[in-house]
Amino acid sequence: MKKLLLAFPFFLGILLCFFACNISTKKNKTSNIPSAENSVDNQLQKIKHLRKSNPDSALLLNQKLIKNINTYNDSIKVEILLTSASLFRNVNIDSTLFYSNKLLTLQQQRKDSLSIGDAYFRLGFYYRKNNEIAKSLNAYYNSIKTYERIKDTIEAGIKLVNLTNLLNSIGNYNEAEQTGVKALQYLEKSANKKYIAGTYNALAIASKEQKIYNEALHWYNKALNVASDSISKIKILNNIAVVYTYQEEYEKAHTLLEKLEKSPELENNPDSYAKNIDNRAYVASLLKISNAENDLKKALEIRKSNDDISGQTTSYLHLSQYYLNNNQTTKARKMALKAFELAQQTKSTDDTLEALSLLIESSQNPKTYAVVYKNLTDSIHTSQGRLKNTFAKIKYESEKNQQENLKLTNEAKINKLRLENQQSRNLLLIIIIGIILSAGFIYYRFIKIKHQREKVDEAYQTEMRISKKIHDELANDVFNIIAFTENTPVEKTIKSNLLLQLDAIYEKARNIARGNGKIDLDTNFSEKIISLINSYCNEDVNILNRGLATFPSEEIPTYIKRVIYRSLQELLVNMKKHSKASVVVFNFTLEKKNLKISYSDNGQGTDISKNFIINGLANVENRIEGVDGNFIFDTMPGKGFKATITIPI
Repeated sequence: MKKLLLAFPFFLGILLCFFACNISTKKNKTSNIPSAENSVDNQLQKIKHLRKSNPDSALLLNQKLIKNINTYNDSIKVEILLTSASLFRNVNIDSTLFYSNKLLTLQQQRKDSLSIGDAYFRLGFYYRKNNEIAKSLNAYYNSIKTYERIKDTIEAGIKLVNLTNLLNSIGNYNEAEQTGVKALQYLEKSANKKYIAGTYNALAIASKEQKIYNEALHWYNKALNVASDSISKIKILNNIAVVYTYQEEYEKAHTLLEKLEKSPELENNPDSYAKNIDNRAYVASLLKISNAENDLKKALEIRKSNDDISGQTTSYLHLSQYYLNNNQTTKARKMALKAFELAQQTKSTDDTLEALSLLIESSQNPKTYAVVYKNLTDSIHTSQGRLKNTFAKIKYESEKNQQENLKLTNEAKINKLRLENQQSRNLLLIIIIGIILSAGFIYYRFIKIKHQREKVDEAYQTEMRISKKIHDELANDVFNIIAFTENTPVEKTIKSNLLLQLDAIYEKARNIARGNGKIDLDTNFSEKIISLINSYCNEDVNILNRGLATFPSEEIPTYIKRVIYRSLQELLVNMKKHSKASVVVFNFTLEKKNLKISYSDNGQGTDISKNFIINGLANVENRIEGVDGNFIFDTMPGKGFKATITIPI
């Protein structure tokens, strides 16, 4: 005991050292785990916060993530690429396109159709921003087809609205109308009013640019009916006023714009406010209303303060037109030149052409501007024609094979088509073989079932013949012996015992004959099973059945009914002879087109090694296996008897 007490401090010291080392190791391991502040999510959040306040720091932090991108899982890679593309969109559009293409490749590897559709759409948006219209059309179209392939009609409809706007911008108004109508088919029954209004607006623009003004008003009014916010409605009404101006219904346009200008919502939206003033003042100038010039200049100043280059271009164009209408050609030329310069910045061909048109009208020597105008017009027509052909080709190629890349050679296309034809032939061959095998299997099953039925019927007929012989021959012979014994002088005690035994044999023979005799099971099958069960009930034996009332008797063929009846009869006979049970339970169920009958009793059980038990149950097993069923039983001395019959139907 003293030795143990002396050793205790020693072991305690060792344990303390062990735990101290463990704790130190854990601390070292913990210190190597990046803190929450250094996690990828936090770094991405930092980039988002820094992109406006400190773009250089944001780019530097993003560069570190890109450098280690291959060490992260796919989900984190997606977030890094999304952030990178967004970060460079206003700094270096080529980098944005690079990361967007990387994102598309990653999503294709992941085989996530929703994400692939989104990646195509983002790529199309950035290509449009970089004025690569053909590539933008292709990416938008692939995005739409991806969503259509997975039957996501809402996303497909939203992307179709964007494609409609792009087609309008390149003057492909017929395709824009078809695309817009398809977008409506996808979106009209949805609750997304914003994009429905956007579709109507795009269709109105297509009609307006084709000078179908009444149709344009029709679409603008439909957009107005579904627009959800006041600013959107004001913008649509402004567009309606513009159409009135094209129709030379100046009074109508001016009244509408005057009413809009009083809207309180415009106070917090300077762009819309300036647009409304500019449009109203321009219409006022056409109506020769005084103060139009001042209001045009007022709109211009608001746009300057908001750094709205596109809006300033429109203001200069309107002022130039105003001065030209009032024979102030010098001022008109000055305004047109400013509009031309700004149009070059925004790369707006429509504004450039309008500015050149005003310069031609307001210049004393318009030849130079006329040449530029003609060259630009020719270039635009050529470009629009090329883009129309490009879009037609994109549609054709996409319809032919969604997966086919436009860069494939003609030879590769032909090879792929041959492969598809070969696959089709193989598929057809497989289908034919499948049909033959299926037919063969069905025929095999038919023959097998027919054979089973014939086998069961044959066994049934054999039982009938044996039953009849037992009744007609054996029972009658026993009866004759009884009659002979009664009339033969034998000692009274012996005669009495002999007659009792013969009478018992006679009754057994009659019972065997009746038990294996003919029975009609085509109708009232459940009632006949109940009658069979009840015939074995007495004061000492109580037999319960569950589920027999709901048993699908009409679906069971007659030959299987016979098997069930005789098997239950065999089990009941076995119970009566050997079990000494007081309670017996039958449970009838239908499980996945299999009839299942469970039997259990609380009898004395038995040793299944005894031949008379095995022989008795073998009859049941042979019957059940004859119809492709299963018979399982379990018994032990003192444990009762359980059995399960399963028969397919």
